[in-house]
Amino acid sequence: MGSEGLVVFSKGQRYSLRLMVSCAPGESHMTASNSRTPNTGDRIRFQMANATPTADGRCMVEVQLSLPGGAQLFGNSEGPDLPDARVRAGADATVEALDPVLRGRLHLRYKGGRVLEAFDSTLVIVSLAGTLGGREYTLIGAVSADDRDLVEGGALAVLDAANRVIERFLSIGER
Repeated sequence: MGSEGLVVFSKGQRYSLRLMVSCAPGESHMTASNSRTPNTGDRIRFQMANATPTADGRCMVEVQLSLPGGAQLFGNSEGPDLPDARVRAGADATVEALDPVLRGRLHLRYKGGRVLEAFDSTLVIVSLAGTLGGREYTLIGAVSADDRDLVEGGALAVLDAANRVIERFLSIGER
C-alpha cells in the first residue's frame, strides 16, 4: 500500500488531500479523502495602507496590520510615486511592521516586485528573502490589484508570501 499527502493553502483555508493506493495482485483499489481544517485565525491581518503623495514626486506610506488578539503593528516607508515604487513602498512598510513580531530571529527582506497585466487582471507579485538560522529562503506572494491601490497590493502580497512562514515560525517559537 502506498500513501501520498498534499497540503494546499488557499485564501486562509487549509485543505489536505491524502491519496492511498493499494495494488495487490489482481486487485485495484483507490481511495481519496479530503479533509478541511478551518483557519484558526492566527494569521496577521492587513488593516489599512495610507499613501500620501508629496510635492516633490514622492510617496509616504503607512501600513497597519493586526495580530490575533487585536494588537496593532505599524510600518512606514517612502519612495517615488511610480507604480513599481508604490508596490515596493507598501511591501517595505509591511516588512517593517512585521519586524517586532519576528523578534530578530527571522529576518525578512524585500527582493523585488512587479505589477503585471495578465489574465485580464492587474497582479502584484513580490519576492522576499527570509533568513533563519543562517539559511536564506525565497518567498513569493501575489495578489490581484484590480480593485485596490498598488501600495495595498504590495502590502497584501508580502502577507501572502510570509504569513504561512510566520505562522509556523511563531508556533515553533511559542513551544
